[in-house]
Amino acid sequence: MRENKDKRIRACLIRTLAFSLFASAFWAMLPLIASRFGAVGYGAMLAFFGIGALAGALMLAIARRYFSFDKIIVLATCMFAVALCGLVRTGNLYIASGFAAAAGMAWISILATLNLVAQTACPSWVRARVISMYVLFLQGGMALGSALWGEVASYTSVRFTLTFAAAALLLGLLLAPWYRLHGQNIPAIQDVKI
Repeated sequence: MRENKDKRIRACLIRTLAFSLFASAFWAMLPLIASRFGAVGYGAMLAFFGIGALAGALMLAIARRYFSFDKIIVLATCMFAVALCGLVRTGNLYIASGFAAAAGMAWISILATLNLVAQTACPSWVRARVISMYVLFLQGGMALGSALWGEVASYTSVRFTLTFAAAALLLGLLLAPWYRLHGQNIPAIQDVKI
């Protein structure tokens, strides 16, 4: 039983790092993507990202009834990868805002799911330590990834950088069979005490 929980915690941390490292390309490149639309466009894209995140949070409660943690992460990662590719390939603010909304929906679905796994994979006496490790892996991946993607874009292009990051996100899904989030004895969401 303990070995199963240790595996789930390890899987959660590794998959959090894999996602944040590559998904940070969105945040690192968004100002450059939005620069062609001006300040209003940048604000609109951030607003639509937030609207997508709100919609994703609402839909996540429903999706959790039908899909496992692993399936939600796979579907949301694919959506985020498509959003990255689409953002850099459109010159239309409305379409770009739609891709930003899709990215927001995927972002919240992935991070909320990983956070839930981190909280339910460990006993209450060690939960704060596990959550602090989760945040460390998330923020560390974001920091390292942002620096990496800025460097890549300076030598190539924003289009190449986001396309490469999207491909890397999809390749990161190959970790899923070895680092499964959905183990046995997962409590129902309503049983998790916050």
